[in-house]
Amino acid sequence: KSKKGVDSIDKQLNSKFRVQRSIDPEENIEGTFRFANRSKKIGLADMEGNIILEAVFDLILGFNNLALVNLGGEWDWEGNPCESCAEFKGGKWGSFDLNGEPVLKVFYDRRWEEGKTLLERGDERYLLDIDKGVVKIN
Repeated sequence: KSKKGVDSIDKQLNSKFRVQRSIDPEENIEGTFRFANRSKKIGLADMEGNIILEAVFDLILGFNNLALVNLGGEWDWEGNPCESCAEFKGGKWGSFDLNGEPVLKVFYDRRWEEGKTLLERGDERYLLDIDKGVVKIN
């Protein structure tokens, strides 16, 4: 354990990566954890430390046993009601399964509609449904 977080180490006690603390327990993906590299990019590993997704993303959220990922977005702390509240804005979104295979390539915009998350690009739209997973809609 370092002064600023928890490191994953190999059998020779070399640091492999820094384990990222959970943003929200409901956004975890069972049997995995997020980690960050020195550039503060985020990846995903299984509980044995095997890397599922390399640390190239700006955010990874769990959704229905999928990794919802973002490239190019950032936290916006302005205008939020509490010190620890922030909104993640911008970038492009996609998703991966727990084998690291893409479900949706990372080039979609994310928006909320009636309390549901939509990923869209032009006429192509996907609904993130808690029961059905990623559903293509017209």
